[in-house]
Amino acid sequence: MKELKAYYRAVERLREIFLEKYFDEDPDFYWVGDQIGGVLFVNDFFFSVENIIVCLKLKIKSEDLFSWYDYIIDQAMVGKIPISLGNWMKLQGEIPFDKKKKYTLDTRIKKLDEE
Repeated sequence: MKELKAYYRAVERLREIFLEKYFDEDPDFYWVGDQIGGVLFVNDFFFSVENIIVCLKLKIKSEDLFSWYDYIIDQAMVGKIPISLGNWMKLQGEIPFDKKKKYTLDTRIKKLDEE
């Protein structure tokens, strides 16, 4: 089916761009379970295709991506559900956020910890 071929080509191109932007030359990578467009393993990190798209669409800086990744691992280790990459960037003030609900990351995390 030509639509699937086009999808796979597009996803593989996104993968190439993502790897070039966020990783050194020749990273170790594969699609988990050989499911192109699912979860990408790269050098001991795992990224959904959704997060790859968010990174490229919002032009997220490498340091912000890996800060978020550290945060989600820390949250998972204590049994908490972390926020999405897009919401993390909103809380960092890196992308537009509803001005009526602007929180800093520290105040939002503190509020979540109190719940």
